[in-house]
Order: sequence, then C-alpha cells, then structure tokens
Amino acid sequence: MLHKTRNLVDDWREGDARKLATLEMEADVGWPGGGGWQTTPEEQERSIRESNLLGALVTENEERIISLCLIRATPGQKAQAFIPHLNCHPDFHGKKHGKSALWGAMERAYEAGYQRVDLYTWPGNLQAVPLYKKMGFMWRPDSSVHMENFTPAARRHPLAAAFFARHDWYETQVRELSPEEDVMTRGRVKVYEYLWRAPDGDLLRLVFDRQSWGIIELENNELTVSCSLPDEKLVAGVPHAVRWRIVNKKPQPARVFLTASGDPGVRIDKREAMDATDASEIESTFIIDPGIEEKTREPKAALLRTDLVIDGVGIELAAGMDVRQAVDVSVEAPRSILAPGKPQDATLTLRSNLDEACTVRLRVMPAGGVEVNAGERQVALDPKGGAELVVPITAPRAGQAAIDVETVALMDSKEIPVKTKRLDLLAVEPGGVSGGVGAKSALLCGGGLMVSADLRSGEIFIFHTLRALRSRRLKLQTPRLGPPFSGGDLFQEKAEARIERDAFGVELHLRTPSVIRPGVWLERSVLVGQGPLVRVLDTVINGTSLPLDLSVSQSWWMQMGRTASLAVPGKQGVSLQAFGSGGRDLDNLRLSDEAWPEGWFCVEKANGCTAGILWDRAERVSPGPWGSLQTRSVRVEPGASRSLDPVNAFVGDGNWETVRAWWRTLFGSVPEVETSALPTRRPIECRIEPRPLIVAGDHAEATLRLDHVGRHQLDGELNLEESAGLRPDVRTVKVTGLCQSKPAVRKVAFCPTPRVRPGVEDIRARFETDEAVYRFTEKALVLPAAAQEVSVSRQEKSRVIAVDNGILSMKVAPSFIGSVISLRRDGTEYLNCPYPDVAPLAWMNPWHGGISPEYDRLEDTLYKERFRYRVTERKGRQGLVWRGVRVHCRIAQEHARGQSIAWEYLLAPGADVLAIRVTCRDVLGIGADGDLGFGVWPAFAASPGTATFYNANEASVSTRAAPHWTSGGNWDWGGIVGKTGEALFLSAAGEGARAGGIALGEVGCFLNGNLERWMKPRERIEALFFLLPTTGLEEGKAGAVWSEFEELP
Repeated sequence: MLHKTRNLVDDWREGDARKLATLEMEADVGWPGGGGWQTTPEEQERSIRESNLLGALVTENEERIISLCLIRATPGQKAQAFIPHLNCHPDFHGKKHGKSALWGAMERAYEAGYQRVDLYTWPGNLQAVPLYKKMGFMWRPDSSVHMENFTPAARRHPLAAAFFARHDWYETQVRELSPEEDVMTRGRVKVYEYLWRAPDGDLLRLVFDRQSWGIIELENNELTVSCSLPDEKLVAGVPHAVRWRIVNKKPQPARVFLTASGDPGVRIDKREAMDATDASEIESTFIIDPGIEEKTREPKAALLRTDLVIDGVGIELAAGMDVRQAVDVSVEAPRSILAPGKPQDATLTLRSNLDEACTVRLRVMPAGGVEVNAGERQVALDPKGGAELVVPITAPRAGQAAIDVETVALMDSKEIPVKTKRLDLLAVEPGGVSGGVGAKSALLCGGGLMVSADLRSGEIFIFHTLRALRSRRLKLQTPRLGPPFSGGDLFQEKAEARIERDAFGVELHLRTPSVIRPGVWLERSVLVGQGPLVRVLDTVINGTSLPLDLSVSQSWWMQMGRTASLAVPGKQGVSLQAFGSGGRDLDNLRLSDEAWPEGWFCVEKANGCTAGILWDRAERVSPGPWGSLQTRSVRVEPGASRSLDPVNAFVGDGNWETVRAWWRTLFGSVPEVETSALPTRRPIECRIEPRPLIVAGDHAEATLRLDHVGRHQLDGELNLEESAGLRPDVRTVKVTGLCQSKPAVRKVAFCPTPRVRPGVEDIRARFETDEAVYRFTEKALVLPAAAQEVSVSRQEKSRVIAVDNGILSMKVAPSFIGSVISLRRDGTEYLNCPYPDVAPLAWMNPWHGGISPEYDRLEDTLYKERFRYRVTERKGRQGLVWRGVRVHCRIAQEHARGQSIAWEYLLAPGADVLAIRVTCRDVLGIGADGDLGFGVWPAFAASPGTATFYNANEASVSTRAAPHWTSGGNWDWGGIVGKTGEALFLSAAGEGARAGGIALGEVGCFLNGNLERWMKPRERIEALFFLLPTTGLEEGKAGAVWSEFEELP
C-alpha cells in the first residue's frame, strides 16, 4: 500500500522548510559520495516557492518529511515533464515512501495531460532503477542515465483507455527490471516497447518511437498495426520506403482505410482502402524536401503520420525522422570574423551524412557585404566523413556580411540536392567595434572580445580573441524571469534582434516574450566596447493590467580549465583558492547582497587570463565557474517598463586585482595611490639540462647554462659543488659579459661517487660577482647500477601481458578496456581490481578498477569499444629504454566517432615508476576537443578512513578518505598514503594534463590523470604521467623529481 502524499506547492505549512532541510542533509549520506552537504530552511523554502513547479510531493509522519519528489515542465507545452529531484530518508528505504512520492508526481503529470516524464539517475543505482522501470521508465541507451516514461501518453490512448478501464496499468505491466539499458529497435529505428497482459488474457502492446514520441506499433487481442521506416536518420532529397503492416486476429475481414501524410516538407500521398484478413502489408515511398523547416519545440523530429480507420475505429501512428542534409556546411563563430579591405581565407566545415563516399559540388555566392569567387568547387568526402574547405573572400568594408553555399552531393552518378546554407560573417576593423544579426545568431566584436548570442536560446558566449579565436571563456545561460523562475519561460521562439552603435561601442538588443506571464516582455541589451567588459542590461516591459515585482536570475559557465583559482571578496579580505586544492571550495558560497563588501568575483589562470562577474547590487550571488546571480526585484507598473541593475562580464588579461579595479571604476571609488605590488622575477637563472638529469651508469652528460634577463653585462665565476653522491668534471666556469644576448653555456659530466645511493641528488651551483652571490639548486635522479632489463611476457593465452623490471611488475589486460589489472612492488599489490569480473561500484556500472582508461565523450560506455594492443619500446631523451604495452582503439560509437585514443604503460631499467602515455588523435578531419585519461584504484584505500591525500601544490590541506564525496585536490605531484604504509603518487606533464584524486565515500578513493585540450584537424595530442608505488609519505615526497620530466628521459 502506498503512503499518502502532500503537494507542497498547493499546501505549504509552517515547519515545512525546517523539515525539508533536515531531510536533505540527513538523506545526503544515501547518495554516492554523499554526506557533506549543508543547506538551510530558508534555501529550501526559496527553492519551492521561487521555482515554477508542477508539484513537490512529500510523504511524512508527525515528526518529519520522509520523502520528496519534485516535478516541473517547460511552460507553454504538454509534451514533456521532468523530475529533477527524488529523495528519501535512509531510515525509511524499502518502506515505499520514495515510491509513493514518485507515484504522486507521475499522477500529477498524467492528470495535467503530459505525454512523457523524464528523470536522471546513475548506472550504479541498483536500488532505484528497478523501481523506475516498474513505474514505466525506460533507460535511454548510451546515456548515464537518462530515463524516459511514456505511460502517461499510453494511458490516454483511445484503444488503451478501454484496456485500462478494465485493468490496473501498474499491476498488468510486463517489464524486465534489470539495471540495464533498454535497447529496443525496429530495424534501425530506436523504440520503447510497453506490454500489458491481464490474468484474463487481455493484451495490450504499444511501441513508442523515440524520435516522434508517438506510437508506431500497436497490438491488442483483435489486431496489430505498425508503421516502419528503414532508419530514423534520413537524408533529405532522396526517396525512402515506408511499410505498414496490419494483422487482423478476428475471424471476419476488417475494413481498413489508410491515409498517410507528413509535416510540411515531407512529401507523401498515400491513400488505400482494403479488407484485411490475417496479415496484410502496404508499401509506399516519400521524399523529404531539403528545404524543410527546423522545429523549435520538442519533439523536433519531422513526422510521417498515418491515420487508420479499422472497422470504424480510428488509430493514429506517428513515425519520427531526424532529417539530415546529405552534407552539412557550417562556419564556426571564431572563423566568421573578417578584416575588411583585404583578401583572406574563410574556412568552411563540411560533414557528410551519407553511408557511401561522395563528391560535393559547391558554389559559394556573396549574400551581402563580401566579394567572393563564385566558381564551382569540388570536395571528396568519405562515408560519414568530414573536411575543411578554404574559400578566398574579401569584405570591402566593416559590418555584417554573409555568403550562401549552394551544394549538391554526387553519389553513384546521382545528384542529391542540399539546402542552400546562409553563413553569417562579420567584418571588423583592426582595433574597432562591429556587430551584426544573422539568421540564428548575432555577433559583436570589440576590445579583444567576440560575443556570440544565440537568438533561439538567448545564450551568450564570450570569446577572448585577444589571446586566440577559439578561447571561449564565459557562457551566460538563458536568463530566467521571476519569481517564480522557470526554465523555458523566455526565448521559446527566435528573439527579435537589432544592432545599435553609439560612442560607447556596439549594442545588441534582444526582445523575447514571457510564456508564463502573457503580456510581459524582456528586452536584453548587450554592450561591447573597447575594453574587457560586456555589459548586460535587462528591461522588463509590463503589458498586463497588474503591477509586477520581478527580477532576473542569470547563471553562467566559465571555461577556465582545471588549474585556475577563484577569488572572492569578503569582509575579512579577498580569499583566493586554487581549484582542486582540497577542503570546502569557495564556489559553494551562496551569499545575499549584504554579505558582499564589493560586488565582484573572478576566476584567474596562472597564464594571466581572467573571467569575472561585476555588479552593483544583487539579491543573491553564488560565485564560481558554475554560478548565478539574482538581480534586485523591481516593481513594474501596468503599461510601463523598467530596467534592472546591469551585470557586467569581465573577460581579459589580468588577475583579481584587475577585476577589482574595474569594479571600483564602475561602482566604487578608485584609490588615489596604487596599493598592490607588481610581481618581480629573478634576474639570473642557472639550469642543468636535461632537466632533471638522469644518472644511469658510470656518468651522465649535461649542459650547464647561466642566463641573465638584463642588458647589464656581468663578469664572475660559476662554481659547481661536489655532493656526497655526484662529482662534476667541471668545478669552475669563468663568466664574462653575461647578459640577455650572451648566456654562459658549458658541457659538464656528472659521475657517481662510491657513496651514492639510488634516488634524488641535489646539484648546487653558485655564481659570484663582485656585487653579489647567486645560489641555485637543480635535481638529479640516480638510478641503480647494473639495473635489470625489462621483460615482457604473455599469460592466460595472451589475454594478459606481464611486464617486469625487477623493481615493479605489472599486468595489462587489453580486453578489460585496456586496464592495468595488477601493479606490484616487493610482493605488495597496489591496485584494487575485480579482474576478470566487472561489477557495479557506486554510480559506476560496469566498474573495472585497477588503472582503467577514461574518455569523456564515452563517460559510461567506453567498455563497448574494442581495444587492441601491441608490445612497445621507446627510447627516452636521456637514453633510457622504456618497454611495455600500448592499448588503443578507434572510437566506433556514433556520438563520439572521429578520434583514435591510446594508452601506453611502460617500465624502464632501474626506474621505480610506471610511465603512462596518453594520446588522442583526430581522424575525421575536423577540429575537436580531446578529453581522456585514466583512473587509479588503490588497493589500500578501498574504504573510508584508510588513507590520506597529499598535494604538493597545497601541502597545508590534507584531504582524508572521507565517508562522503570529497576532492583530494589537483596537483603537479601528489598522491595518497594508506594507513598500512603503502602509497601511490602521480604526476602529469603536457599541455592540458592534470593529476588529482577524489574520495568517493564508502567505496574509498581513486587517483586520476586527465588530458584535456583542443585538437586541430588530424592533430594528435598527448600527455605523460608517472605513477610511483612506494611506502610512506616521505618516500613519496622524495619522488617528486619525476613530476619535472616533460618527456620520457
């Protein structure tokens, strides 16, 4: 029996806020890695009252709220509702409280007329996924985990209504409840199949098309009808087949009338009447016009509808099509900027959607503001392949410009027409400002910034073009008007847009109506000038007969990488925290306006790039890379308009002091005297190259180099000191005329002394002039003499490759998604790996453990790829021979296709580390992001309280293996140390590479190495990591020298 529910949206009571806060904090331990979250009654009440919810269903007893299920929907539609949050107190798990709240939310959606309900969970949620499936939710394949429920639409279907009038829809549903993806197809069309079977033999089967959200197959005790297409991804301009099947289960013939029609642009004219006995089929063809209009609301698929009348009973089927042009033509926003008055190249991106190779014939025509050679061009494309086409183009003057690309695909002597593509461009004078409105977006340029505004979503992207055309730093999400605030209220349709120019720069005006407040409009002004600021000013227009109190909630996403720091002003001064430094992050702050002594915060990178948000007054601010700001509410009288406080985005060079100075300029007061000190650098640097130096054998050759950044010439002596373990063959170097253009360079050899021990040795140097003494320290790594060569062998019928250098031994299982399944030192196993089995762990299903590859595009489905391997050998820069295993695969899954990825696991003679090389290569011919790495699962840190992280970048914070999810930090050199003495330390080298660790609560901890950066077409990116198994913290610290190698030594 289900528990009674109450809807907080309709029935809010005193004490509910406190009870909700208690529920959320105490129930947090039930989530993977949970247990550390905090909230307040005020936040909980605000989340209910200021959100445009369909319902907030709870179960309760006299003392507490036990479970909570929220449900909401985009306003102005009845197609889809969404459950963003379902929670139940752990003390009441298994007692149907969560089920009751979910049931109440589903009934709310059904009664309100929605077709489907969605929610998200995680693959390892073994307790809830069967409940969701029994409630009608389907696990969308290749997602982690998107669940979709079409039972509300099924229950309202005319034929189904008769069945459900006699039988309970929940009790008669036949479902496989295993926690797996619901992979169901009809040919190449992805579907969801629902089956209900009653004890008396009554049958109902409905098959929903995932593209159309409609039914394409129906069966009951009297008939079966279906409509089938060859594929759900159909190319426009070529004929496609459609087939209908009708099975009459009654003894007498059934009179059938069939009419087929399509959306505008889907050309089909099929009408048929027949008497159906047994099974009958009807076939036809249709063509999709390449000029078909794109839909702006879900479901966005083009539809082929079938109206059937069978013995007087009407049935509608709806097949959906993801319409593709034979060839897609586009130009990326960073490449759409032109310099007027001179010839230049415009780079177009071509992508084929055909299963066979084709030749593309293009004509590029000027459509305003440009001059272009309209001659024909041809490009050969592989099946589903891509290419980039360079087109010479000239913009005579600054301002908006456009080209039309007329395209035909040639395949097997057939011409396939392609919709003419309008590509919007913008010509900007060097150092000038300009703006233009295109078909789908608007562009603004000025002050080293480019701003792209999506006219259909209202999203604003800010690029730091002073650094690079692709350097997108900040995204302003679609604004929300409230309270109550609702996603989808604004920008449901393409916004009205216009450009104005004045003395301050160029200004874009966007105008969009509110769906939930008919008669209310939001006009957004986006101003770009010559500086690093983008001003956003919102004006509310009240066309209703009532006064309204409204504000705008603006959220953002700053793309500043993993090595940035967050700066936040507070009453005790400015706090500066590096991301991944451990502990409670500053971006967890949710502050009201009175808590801000100054209205700004920023994210800064070590390379001098900064992104920030500046404001005068605000209702509430949540700082951080993913944050939000709610402006102060204003009263807007009927028939009037009123502007809210502006919000400024800073994107440019500098740091938190730069952002603070701009805030003072706009809203505060500029100090008379500059108070911040400029950074300084050491004028003289001494280096031993290669750096660090490897000493293997009887000597190591190196280069001694002394540099001076100044122009003043220095004379003196450079002295090398002999250490206990190393003796240089050069002790003193005479230096004359040292300056910026004349460094001192000398070859030197270092020989081990009889007292040397393997490990790190300091090389100390001293440069003496008649003015000063400069001291320097470099590192050398001494390897054992007569080290054992690396052996590689195959085990378990070549399913496992074993590698051993006498210090470390490892085993690699290529078929186990290319994982290292064992890493031993002195007989101790350092890895936690379930090989040869896989099992769910926390949110992961399957979990491989050990050292297992990770790939962001296939976060939870990498295991579906086929990994190949080979034994490999590499000679390092300093002569070490590294041997091991290379595992690699070329991605086959459609949504991540186009990259080849590889991991190499290598050992060297005498080295006590495992080298891991990670590479990613574009094979499609189109630039893309590369994001891959690996996870390391220590055997000694598989549960809370068993280990402690060490981060050399933030040694003042030591994150523990906490009972809930906690960041262990990001570092150049760091690791995890177990209570039993074992330790694993990890380094990262290469552009975009980073190492770190996370405590995951009850399942323990893991380390991770990651490579994330942009790849040009056909480019390969790579990173190098060193993993050191050792004992104790001090030995781990001593191994930090490995973090200084940027390539294999």
